[in-house]
Amino acid sequence: MNCERFTLPLKYVDGLCYPDYFIDKNIRETVNWKPDDGDVIVSTYPKCGTTWVQAIVWMIQNNGEGSLPRFNDMMIKLTPFMESIGIDAAKALPSPRHLKSHLPFNLIPKNRNAKYITVVRNPKDVCVSFHHFCRELFHIHDVHSCTFDQFFEEFIKGAVPYGDYFDHILSWYKHKNDENVLFLVYEQMKKNHYEAVMRIAKFLSSKEIDYEKLLTNDPNLLKTIVEKTTFDAMKNLPVNDPSEFTDPKNVGDCGNLIKFYRKGIVGDWVTCFNAEQNNRMDNLIKQKFGDIVNEFGWN
Repeated sequence: MNCERFTLPLKYVDGLCYPDYFIDKNIRETVNWKPDDGDVIVSTYPKCGTTWVQAIVWMIQNNGEGSLPRFNDMMIKLTPFMESIGIDAAKALPSPRHLKSHLPFNLIPKNRNAKYITVVRNPKDVCVSFHHFCRELFHIHDVHSCTFDQFFEEFIKGAVPYGDYFDHILSWYKHKNDENVLFLVYEQMKKNHYEAVMRIAKFLSSKEIDYEKLLTNDPNLLKTIVEKTTFDAMKNLPVNDPSEFTDPKNVGDCGNLIKFYRKGIVGDWVTCFNAEQNNRMDNLIKQKFGDIVNEFGWN
């Protein structure tokens, strides 16, 4: 069944909306899979800082050495995007693994001894970033197709990949105090990159390795990790090899040279929202989030 939509080629699989090129089998296998103890799963709503957090996790776990791998190597081989490419890539990795997802909490594969990191970002910036991303993802080059005004309507209806933003965030927020869940705020991360790295390092620490202590005792290592995970540093990394997107076993031939890194700034929504859209989104934020929005510091 197709999602109600203006322009985007989407589909429902067991109640959640996905790009139509995703393979149903991969989605269902992911949802029904159980991670190993110690696995780290970064799962956010799209365009909330997934790749940034993955980069920080990667650098912490690899002691800040070398450069970040190419985006495709991360997504397909090293930190597999589970529901997109399936769980075989995850199974091929040694434990503990570092994995990627965009699933809400109710669908994420669970293990109380695995670790989960999620991020909330102002939905206004998410909407703008997601609009640009979807135009690239679905090769929408006609300026009259999938305009921002059209996409805004889709976004607030939840007729975009991974469905309703607010439902997704709230599913994770209910578990923000769980011992194995780290709930981050994108804007707070942007405000203090060093603190964000330290929070993630503390969360990743275990009996085997205390990342927080390592970074505390080695300020140069902390500085290196921060410098290698800035937006500019990540944007300059090579991204896609077109040959990797011709095999449905990878990501369903989703296209080549997608711009995963655009601006990464806070407040870019002002370039796209008109006064009516801003008012509607403010009311929706108030209706859906209530007082908890104060914790996010968007005002």
